[in-house]
Amino acid sequence: MINNWERFLPGFVRKQFDKYENLKKITENIGWLFINRILGLVIGVFTGVWLARYLGPEKLGILNYAITFTGLFGVITSLGLDSIIVRDIVKKPEEKDLILGTSFILKLIAGIFVFILCVTIIILLKTNNTLLIVLVGINAISYIFHSFNLIDFYFQSQVMSKYVVYAYNLSTLIGTIALLILILLGGSLIAIAALTTINVFITSLFLIIAYQYKKNSIFKWCYSYAMAKRLLKEAFPLIFVGIATTIYMKIDKIMIGDMINDRALGIYSVAVQISEMWYFIPLAIVSTVFPLLVETKKKSEEIYNIRFQKLYELLAFISIIVSLLAVFFSYYAIGFLFGKKFIEAASLLTINIWAGIFISVRIANNVWITTEGLQKYSLYTTLIGCTMNIFLNFLLIPLYASTGAAIATLISHFVSTFSVILFKKTRISFFMMAKAFLFLNLFRNNIRQKNR
Repeated sequence: MINNWERFLPGFVRKQFDKYENLKKITENIGWLFINRILGLVIGVFTGVWLARYLGPEKLGILNYAITFTGLFGVITSLGLDSIIVRDIVKKPEEKDLILGTSFILKLIAGIFVFILCVTIIILLKTNNTLLIVLVGINAISYIFHSFNLIDFYFQSQVMSKYVVYAYNLSTLIGTIALLILILLGGSLIAIAALTTINVFITSLFLIIAYQYKKNSIFKWCYSYAMAKRLLKEAFPLIFVGIATTIYMKIDKIMIGDMINDRALGIYSVAVQISEMWYFIPLAIVSTVFPLLVETKKKSEEIYNIRFQKLYELLAFISIIVSLLAVFFSYYAIGFLFGKKFIEAASLLTINIWAGIFISVRIANNVWITTEGLQKYSLYTTLIGCTMNIFLNFLLIPLYASTGAAIATLISHFVSTFSVILFKKTRISFFMMAKAFLFLNLFRNNIRQKNR
C-alpha cells in the first residue's frame, strides 16, 4: 500500500522502498524529523530575531547568561541515559514500562536537584544581582519538566518520530504566539523567561498525549531499584561526558559575560545561535539510524562497520557544505536578520561555523562508543576538549575578546573529536572519521552505482 507522501516520489525510489522495508522506515522517520527541525528553525529564527531586536545586545546578553548558567547544570538531568534508554528498549521491548518508569524517577530526582543547585550557586556568586537570580530560578524549574522527554526516546527506539514532531510543533506554535503577544505588550525579561519554562511544561503534556495515543500509558511505568542501579552504573561515565560537553559548549558564554560585558555576550550569542541552527541535521540522521545500527551489529559486524563508515562520510560531507555556505553569506544573514547592532556577530560566525564539522561526526562517534559499550572513552575525550577550551578561553579572550572565544571553541572541538586516537579500543573510530573527510568511499560508491 502506497502512502500519500510516496505518490510524489519517482517510480524507481518506490521500488526500492518495496524491496527494503527498513529504507522506507528510515527515510520516513528522517523526513518527519526534518519537518520538525525545519519548522522549528524557521519559527526559531523568526522569534529569535524579533526577541534580539526587542531586547538589544545588553538585555539579550543577560538572558543568555541565565540560560547558559542553568544549562551548565541542567545537563545533569539527562544522567547520560538518553542513548541507553533507546538501546535497551530496542533490545528488550518487553521491559519498556520498567525501563521508562525507572528512568523517569531518576530524571525527576535529578531535575529537582538541579533546580536547588542552580539557585543556591547563583545566589552565592551574584548576591546583589536580583534580576539574574530570578531569571536563573525560573529557567531552572524547566528541568523538572524535562523528565518527560524520555517519551521522545521511546519513539526514537521505534523509529516513529512523527508523533514527537506533532507534540513539539504544537507546543512551539503556542509558545511562539504567546511570545509575540508578550513582546507587543512590552513584556519584561522575567515574563519572557517564565514563558519559556511554561512552554517546556506544555511540551511535556503533548508528549504524554502522543504516548497515550499509541495505546501506551505512563501509569503502567514501574520502578526497579535493581534496574536503577544498573542504569546509573552503565551511564555513570556518560553523566560526566554530558557535564564536560556542556561546559566546553557553553563556558565561552559565561566567560565572555564575566570577562567582557553583557553586550559582547549578546552579540556572541547571536553568532552561536546561527552556527548551531543546522545541528538538527546530524542529530536527526543519527537518532534515526541508531536503533537499526544496534540491530545490524547483532547480525553482522562487517555490515555494521560499513554502515557506520557511510554515516561518518555523509555527516562530514554535509557539514563542510554548510560551513562553506555560512562563510560566504554570514554578513548578509546577520545584517538582514538582526540589524547593524549585531553586525559584529558575522565575523564570529565565520569562525564558529567550522566547529560544526567536528561536532557532526562526533555525534555519530558517541553513538558508536555507546553501541560498543565504551562509554568511559567518551568521558576521556570530552574532558580533553573541555580542559583545552577553558585554557584557551582564559588565554585568548583577554587578547582577542569574543574572537578569541570562537577560536578556542573551534580548536577544542577538533582536539576532542580526534583524541580517540589516544586509546587503543577507540582508535578504529579515529581512522573511520579521518577516512570520512577524504570522501573516497562516498564518491566511489556513487560512481559504481552510475556504472551499473
